[in-house]
Amino acid sequence: ITQARKSEFSLQFLVSEDNIMNTTETWRPLIPLLLFLLLTDGGYSDSRQDESTEEVVVQELQPSHRPARRAATAALHYLNNRHGSPNLIFGLGAVTGARLQKISEHGNKYSINFTVKDEVTSQTVGTCIGEVLFQKMKQNPITNVNCKFERDKRSVLDADKKFFEEMKKKEKPVVGQDIPDSFGHVEPSMEPVWHLAKIGSSYIMWKKSTEVLQYNMVQVKHVKQRKRTDNLIEFDFKILLHELPTQEIVPCDMSLVWHPLQLPKVRYSCTHLQSDGSGLEQVQEGAVGGTA
Repeated sequence: ITQARKSEFSLQFLVSEDNIMNTTETWRPLIPLLLFLLLTDGGYSDSRQDESTEEVVVQELQPSHRPARRAATAALHYLNNRHGSPNLIFGLGAVTGARLQKISEHGNKYSINFTVKDEVTSQTVGTCIGEVLFQKMKQNPITNVNCKFERDKRSVLDADKKFFEEMKKKEKPVVGQDIPDSFGHVEPSMEPVWHLAKIGSSYIMWKKSTEVLQYNMVQVKHVKQRKRTDNLIEFDFKILLHELPTQEIVPCDMSLVWHPLQLPKVRYSCTHLQSDGSGLEQVQEGAVGGTA
């Protein structure tokens, strides 16, 4: 006899017309409990049968194709924001492997293998494994990246500390504009500041990345250092992002607070042009906070 049948039999015995008058006061309080157990037992069994398992479809991708490189670019932005510095910005090298998992309830997760290069010298400096989950109808992809670097980063950290001390000692704040200029040139003295802009913009570009939208920073229109009395340095930037495939140039105001031994903190506000059916209107969006 199954447990459900046993419960049914016990209930029938207790509540039948012939027996209910003979039921003692000790057993009478148990009748509601037995009714509850019988009903919930059936309901629990039905709910378990109705539960649907989440569907996951796995697909191997061509590493050179656009979806794989777009996911690798989002992972690169995440990496630059967390591990880039005024003396080392990472560029995307080769995507060597890519796999897509289509997760029905959450979105599409890309597992990617790729190399990174020093953006200045173009030399390969590491190999990375990344996972990027583009959530359904959302920006801000869930990202995890692990890299093995070929270069000893202590020399980079020493150079970062030196730059930091120089910025703290400056009596006149750093000011600059149009970096790079119309010929693509960056003054050597402004290169660390240009790299700081890349660190901050990488946070914005990572948060804004989707399965169909990708971003690059094309220019710092203006930068000014803020004087601080604590052990941090801060810069205010006006930057231009290039959105692909729309080709829209997105202007953003960005503030970056930095220390060589801490994750950067970024505040930003960007303006998009969005069609409302009768023309174009500006749409403001932004965020306040540090790295994710």
